Amino acid sequence: MKFFLKAGFLLFFCIASTAAIAKKPANEISTADSVRGELVFLVAAKSPARIDRRLLPMQKDLARAFAPKLNRFDFIENSFPSLSKGVPRTAELPGGGKLTMTYVGTEGEHIVLKMELPEWSGQVRVKNGKRFFQAGRRYNDGILVIALRVTQMR
Repeated sequence: MKFFLKAGFLLFFCIASTAAIAKKPANEISTADSVRGELVFLVAAKSPARIDRRLLPMQKDLARAFAPKLNRFDFIENSFPSLSKGVPRTAELPGGGKLTMTYVGTEGEHIVLKMELPEWSGQVRVKNGKRFFQAGRRYNDGILVIALRVTQMR
């Protein structure tokens, strides 16, 4: 009798668990499998020294990365994409071309992204919540800078 009660309880538990899993939508993505991004396009040049007020929150990062060679930073545009693991997101680059970003996963405290640009592609490791710069493409009278900060969604 105890055997049948245990077997019945186990069967009930399995059916209840299956029903709970079946109710979860197939397209639901766990927040652990995605990151929130801040993507900023700006142009950097040698002179005159100035920074657009919209870039003031990243002033220290810009100075650390580009001073003393580049001292002028002008805002172009920004966006706030969410990146799901393995799903590419594309953004139009100022001046033509596309940037494709794919969230690959994490390595310790680093977030790993695959980035594809017309001139370059590869993987980058960015500390959670920190900013990464990619620069080098000529744009107007300066250099196009892509500033990317990603934060793991919890």
